[in-house]
Amino acid sequence: SIFVATCESLIGQRLEGVARRPDCSYQRVGNCKLVIAELSKHLQSDLTHISGERIVNGSLRDIQDLIEILCALIDAPPAPA
Repeated sequence: SIFVATCESLIGQRLEGVARRPDCSYQRVGNCKLVIAELSKHLQSDLTHISGERIVNGSLRDIQDLIEILCALIDAPPAPA
C-alpha cells in the first residue's frame, strides 16, 4: 500500500509484520494499523482518532488525517544525527 511505502520511506526502515501483497481487506486493515502505530510511536502522539478499518472502508476523514500526518513528516526538518 502507498501508506506503508510512504511511512517506511519517511522513517527509514521497513515495518515488521506488513503483508507486502495484501489480497484481502483484513490484511489491508492490518497494514494500516501497523502504519498508524509506527507513526504514533515515531511522533509520540496519540493517533487513535485514525482507524485502519475506516481507512480501508473509505473514510475520507481518516484518510485525510493520515495523509496530513505523512505530509507534515515530509515537510519536517530532518532530525539531527
